[in-house]
Amino acid sequence: HKRILWRGGETHKKDLLLEREELVEFAQSNEDIRFIFFGMQPWFVTDYMPNWVHAGFTDLMTYFGVLEKIDAGFAYIPLWDSPFNHCKSDIAALEAVNAGMLPVVSPGFSEFASYTPQECNVTTATEGLSWYLNRSEDELRSLHKDLHDNLRLLKTENIKRWKILEGL
Repeated sequence: HKRILWRGGETHKKDLLLEREELVEFAQSNEDIRFIFFGMQPWFVTDYMPNWVHAGFTDLMTYFGVLEKIDAGFAYIPLWDSPFNHCKSDIAALEAVNAGMLPVVSPGFSEFASYTPQECNVTTATEGLSWYLNRSEDELRSLHKDLHDNLRLLKTENIKRWKILEGL
């Protein structure tokens, strides 16, 4: 679990700026951890980090395979508290779990609450990274297994959607 993935484009710039100083300090204090930036290369963060790589962009058909090949332990998902971000789905967390990562999300987003253990009482996603890194490998595997075993599947969600449509 020495790799942490952030993925996103320009629309996530403010999300990264939210925790920029804290993230840079975290990276400088944990030089054995590699950050992988998939999508936008956020120079305003990486210029101050010793341990990062830029994975670039890819097309959607290749995206999921690349996520798995990156083989990160965590997906770093800082989110600025805005109506726009509260309207987002939990797709970043779903993608992370499906690719073998634990999603580390900014607290306070009900859309992502089920991905964060209740005992992880932190105020930022960067603090969440520290919390996870203080867990044992067995505990991390167990947390991921619980999330993976309870992933929402498209088939199940489509049945719910169909029932809603039938009720109209």
